[in-house]
Amino acid sequence: MLEKVNYLEGLDYQNLSFPHKTYYELANELYANKENKDFDNGLPSHALWGIYKLFEMAEKSIQIFSGSLRPKEQESDFFAHPKLLKKVKEFLQKDGTKLDILIENNLMNNHPFLELKEEYQNLNIQKINTAGKFHHFVVSDERGYRFEEDDTNKKVIAKFNFNNPEIAKKLSIIFGLLSHDSKPV
Repeated sequence: MLEKVNYLEGLDYQNLSFPHKTYYELANELYANKENKDFDNGLPSHALWGIYKLFEMAEKSIQIFSGSLRPKEQESDFFAHPKLLKKVKEFLQKDGTKLDILIENNLMNNHPFLELKEEYQNLNIQKINTAGKFHHFVVSDERGYRFEEDDTNKKVIAKFNFNNPEIAKKLSIIFGLLSHDSKPV
C-alpha cells in the first residue's frame, strides 16, 4: 500500500517564489526589447497600460480608432484616465507630433479630449460616416499597435505589439481610408 504524503507540510508560504512572470513584467520585457511579438490584452487595466506605452514610444504620430469616447465619469473609458491624459499631453507638447482620433459614435461633451483639442492644434478628432462593424485599434508611429480582435458579448479580446511595422502600417492605411469618410467633431 502506498503511503500518503503531504507535500505541502512545512512549506513556508511567506517566502514562496514563482518562476512565472506577471503580465506587466512580460509586457515590459517585450516593450523594452522591442520584440515583434503579440501579447494579449484581456483587462481594462492591460489596455490602459498598453496604450500608455504606445504613447510613451511614439515620436511622431498616434492614430486611435474607437467606437466612442465615454464621459470622464465612466471609469470604463481608459482614454479619460488621469495617468494616460498626462502622457497624452506630454506627447502633444513635443514638436512634430500628431494625434488623430476617429470615432464611430458621438463624442460626449465632457470628454477630456475635447478640452485638449481646444489647447492643442496637433489633435484632430473626427466621426466616421461609414456604416459597418469595424475592429478598434491604436497605432503608434506605424510600428506598434493595439488591435481589438473581437468584442462580441461585451468581452473585448485585444492584442498589443510594440514592434510590428508591417501590421501597424496596414492598420494606418485602414485608418486613412476610414478618415476619408469622416467629419470633424
